[in-house]
Amino acid sequence: TGSPDKADAAVRDFMAPILSALDRMLLS
Repeated sequence: TGSPDKADAAVRDFMAPILSALDRMLLS
């Protein structure tokens, strides 16, 4: 099994562009 910290960072890196894209869609 991998390190939970690494998995958490990977999830955050994956979600960041998705969340910012959603923010742009909702705000525009």
